[in-house]
Amino acid sequence: MSAAAKAKREDPELEVVVLEQGAHTSYAACGMPYWLAGDVSEVQKLIARTPQQMATDGVRVDLHHQAVRINADTQTVIVRDLSAEREFSMSYDQLVIATGARAARLRIAGGDLDGVFGLRSLESGLALQRFLRSIRPRQP
Repeated sequence: MSAAAKAKREDPELEVVVLEQGAHTSYAACGMPYWLAGDVSEVQKLIARTPQQMATDGVRVDLHHQAVRINADTQTVIVRDLSAEREFSMSYDQLVIATGARAARLRIAGGDLDGVFGLRSLESGLALQRFLRSIRPRQP
């Protein structure tokens, strides 16, 4: 999102499209532990910029879209629309690849069990919150 916003600031006439495979674009990841602990009352307070806010700045954000293949010869990207379960081709003049990261899984016995979470994305925080609400752990 930073690269998209910077590109648009540098050239306001530029068409900027962001493909985001998740449901959120710009959020305060460092605030997730505070939200999970109840110090931040609602997850919406972690959202820094919505796709609609990005659109007002001229950046189109396609949520639930994943770039699956790049053809540099034809300057096209094969895009998977995860919601509609279809693929299509999108052309580009310039391309920024920002793959992000994912939480490392523990390489110990039990590291893959239910109840072991990585906290890297807002989606993973929401999954952890659902889990905590379902098991209702007690405090010591």
